[in-house]
Amino acid sequence: MGAGTSNIFFALIPVIYETSYRNGVRPERPLAASTVTSALGITASPVSAAMAAYLTLLPDDFTLADILKITIPASIVACVVTSLVQNRIGKNLADDPQYQARLKEGLVPPPAEVGADQHRSLPKTAARSAYVFLAAVVVIVILGLFDELRPTVTVAKVSGPLSMTIVIEVVMFTAALVNLLWNRVPPGDVVKEPLMESGLVAAIALFGIAWMADTFLVNNQETVVNPLADIVKDHSWFLAVAIFLVAGLTTSQSATTRTIVPIALASLSPATITAMWPSLVGVWLFPANGSQIAAVNIDKTGTTRLSKVPIWHSFTIPMLVSWISVVLVGLLIASLAY
Repeated sequence: MGAGTSNIFFALIPVIYETSYRNGVRPERPLAASTVTSALGITASPVSAAMAAYLTLLPDDFTLADILKITIPASIVACVVTSLVQNRIGKNLADDPQYQARLKEGLVPPPAEVGADQHRSLPKTAARSAYVFLAAVVVIVILGLFDELRPTVTVAKVSGPLSMTIVIEVVMFTAALVNLLWNRVPPGDVVKEPLMESGLVAAIALFGIAWMADTFLVNNQETVVNPLADIVKDHSWFLAVAIFLVAGLTTSQSATTRTIVPIALASLSPATITAMWPSLVGVWLFPANGSQIAAVNIDKTGTTRLSKVPIWHSFTIPMLVSWISVVLVGLLIASLAY
């Protein structure tokens, strides 16, 4: 919510995995739940690109405060509901045959050894590096909340604050450089870390699969998007489904917002549309996002996984639970407040 983008989530994926596994918790549960619910922060953030696109489409009398009044509480409730449901998904590690096979083959260390090893081998600079990372997160949140603190850039004669995506990249790379120099970490050791492989795979997925899907949809809008728009015109309740499906096909919250919302404004109130707008969580419908690929790759237990069926993976159930709960709560709030 503070940063305005789910890209910041990449830095938290290894922390979530190691914390859960050390405590004997099936990593799929927190990894999948947190990956999915990170998208809810986009529609509850005052500084996200999707929010900026959404605000420009609404009437002037429906303000940012009106939007957040619906999306923030609805998203928080959806996060809690998703976590409670996800905590019951899958077998415990002791009963998971795939994990047990990996454990016997030595592909993953036992949880107890991971915890013990980490406590034995942590260098004195570990706390310092953690503080540098946390300081970088605070800087990102502040820059996201206050546009005037970001440098002004001009593109095609249009001026505005520097994109938060670029801000996050610059700040995080700077934090990494500070850690390398301050803690005297050999740069060559960085590329040998397991997370580097996961990050590279995630980057390929983000720049390859996601852009390919967006290109396909843009060039086939009459075939894919227009029929959904026609249904929304005749059946306004279908808006949530249309947003969900288009978000899944484009993997872009902003593009989906600009495509579907103008159509809905002809027949629905801004409050009702806002309640359904978090259906953008459909970006996780296909495993085409870097966060999903990174979560799967970081989980050495094999519990967070994809499947031969594109729409059935570790993120499917938490995505559906988040979608249903955030829309229902949003509609309830909208009906009571407006």
